Amino acid sequence: MLVCSLLIDIMPKQNKTTIKSKRKKGNKLVIVTTVATLICLLLAVLGLFGYPYIKSLIRPINIEPKEISLQQSPWSIKTTFTVSNLRSDKTQYDVWIMLEFNDCTIDPQSISFELPDLEDAISGTVGHIVVNYDCVVVKGFDSQNKLIIFLIIHHLLANQSLQVVTNIDSSQGFIGGKDARISIKSIRHSDTPVNLVSKGNELAYPALTVPFTFKIKSISLKLKRQ
Repeated sequence: MLVCSLLIDIMPKQNKTTIKSKRKKGNKLVIVTTVATLICLLLAVLGLFGYPYIKSLIRPINIEPKEISLQQSPWSIKTTFTVSNLRSDKTQYDVWIMLEFNDCTIDPQSISFELPDLEDAISGTVGHIVVNYDCVVVKGFDSQNKLIIFLIIHHLLANQSLQVVTNIDSSQGFIGGKDARISIKSIRHSDTPVNLVSKGNELAYPALTVPFTFKIKSISLKLKRQ
């Protein structure tokens, strides 16, 4: 009888412990489920309303590579970098690519570019000369007398990539340090087309506005006789 009474005393305690344990597990499960549900709702809201905003913050223009190393002279190099509009589903206009020459001095005339034609080329005439406005090359110096070159691409279609071949000859007064390099980046683009100034059959690019102190050395475009 003593054994039976002990069992009777023990069993309720075990049942109570089991019930409490199940309640704790149940509470934890409810909390985890609630948190997961809230996270899913938050992601859904961000996906519905936040994606356009987040996408607007992402720069649509990508450049690869973003740097070109300049080794000790004398040398002559021919290298290529790619400008792409792969992060947007819209045509990007007035795309400004800046080449900044760091830790070196070099004659601007020793640098030239081989630029591809756009599929729907923009051109006009000046007298008997056909001027291509696909890309304008602007060379000059900033306030610290650092060489800066702008490639102003008229437009890039969605998912379009352009390869720009760069020719550099160091035999013309190149002085470079250990960190001599060209940094390449996109500094401007627009969703709206650039309005070229027209007069009869003649076209001209509008006045250029550089976002910092800049002394223009030269402006060049593709030219050919009719």
